[in-house]
Amino acid sequence: MKKEFLNIGGKDCPVIRNAVKIGDWEEVKAIPVSTITKRDNDTDLLDGLIIKGYEMEWDKTNENYERYERTAFDKFLQEYYTDRGFNLPVDLEHDGSPEWLAGRIIYAEINSRGFYYVAYVPRSYAHYDIVLNLLKEGILQGFSKMGYATDWDWIYDQKTGEFLYEIIREFKLLRISLVTTPANGIPFERLQETKQNALVFKNTTLKDIQNANTPADEMAKMFN
Repeated sequence: MKKEFLNIGGKDCPVIRNAVKIGDWEEVKAIPVSTITKRDNDTDLLDGLIIKGYEMEWDKTNENYERYERTAFDKFLQEYYTDRGFNLPVDLEHDGSPEWLAGRIIYAEINSRGFYYVAYVPRSYAHYDIVLNLLKEGILQGFSKMGYATDWDWIYDQKTGEFLYEIIREFKLLRISLVTTPANGIPFERLQETKQNALVFKNTTLKDIQNANTPADEMAKMFN
């Protein structure tokens, strides 16, 4: 297994780029962002593309032989993005140059199933029509995260010594990408009310969701 590393503070941290199939997308015009965040004081109007879905599910080894602890994203998302009011950028094909920074994540939720988020690409983006056409034609097909692990271990079979997967305990998420070759198809999940800031983020893994509404009910409410 070939790994790419980034030296952070004298420590070699594995660089990670994972991709999964986009759960759903649609083009909207003059839709209040509050329909997604469920906060009445969010008055900005969305005009462009809304792309949503699960980026990953827990307790499953991905095609890069990685698994994540359920708190792996919490510290960096909360302290860097929400507490400081920064946006989590969205680019195309992991190209972080200004030309291909297409939008931002407006909602991120870590729940009992996995890591869910909603991306927004504004109509004012210079290459908006390209992104729209690539989505319509099924060419841009998936989400992919870009970042690096700062706390991880290699997990081996205790009997055979065979490498099983890399468990990632802490991860610094730098960008989300729209890509052409996703690794896995994951159904999208329901949304929940969250904390106010530039990037909405919440970890609900410890909450009892047995009595929650169905995903279909919650998604139907989003644009009503």
